[in-house]
Amino acid sequence: MYAECARTLDQHHYGAADCAFIIVPLVRGFFIDIINACIISGFISVGS
Repeated sequence: MYAECARTLDQHHYGAADCAFIIVPLVRGFFIDIINACIISGFISVGS
């Protein structure tokens, strides 16, 4: 919550970083996909 608020304040002061709005969600989604793949693989190996 604090990070979101600090980011919003910086955004109002310095303006929006166009590249960050593209890169950050892509990188975050990539890491979430990898974590989900590990979790699913773990559940499959435990179930077998």
